[in-house]
Amino acid sequence: LCDGLRHAADIGDLSRPVRCTWQILGAPGSRVPASCGVEVSVQAPLSLQQRYDYVAVIGGLLSDLGAVDSSYNRFVQQCVTEGIPLIGVCTGSFVLAKLGLMGTRTSCVHAYHAEDWEREFPQLPYVTNQHYLRDRDRITCAGGVSIIEMTAELVRLHCGESLAAKVIHQM
Repeated sequence: LCDGLRHAADIGDLSRPVRCTWQILGAPGSRVPASCGVEVSVQAPLSLQQRYDYVAVIGGLLSDLGAVDSSYNRFVQQCVTEGIPLIGVCTGSFVLAKLGLMGTRTSCVHAYHAEDWEREFPQLPYVTNQHYLRDRDRITCAGGVSIIEMTAELVRLHCGESLAAKVIHQM
């Protein structure tokens, strides 16, 4: 997601956030471990002092979802209250559903996690035959390379066709 935005953000190839900006949110001074073990530094606190067009929720390993600090859940709830659209990336859709934020919305779930979804949320609709799905103020993405298509669509909506094509070409 960040890399797609990076390609759309700049004129040329200098990786400057001219047209798009992004931040990794979390507890100040902490690092967020990805499911592959790489740790990503937090850049900004969980705060809505800055206006965000979207907030993306990255779930990680399903077995670890219950161990997330409650400040993250409160922040996501605050985003809903403020009307900020949410993006559930890969198992981020599970996080949104666990927080009760999907309602009757349909989620896009990776086929690998379809049985997990059915077990956890038998009452919630989902699809596995799309890369991403926008259902009102929620966007869910299957993860993996699907993120490229979703990012390109967000760039198209906010920055235009040529920059969306740049994202696809560069990624």
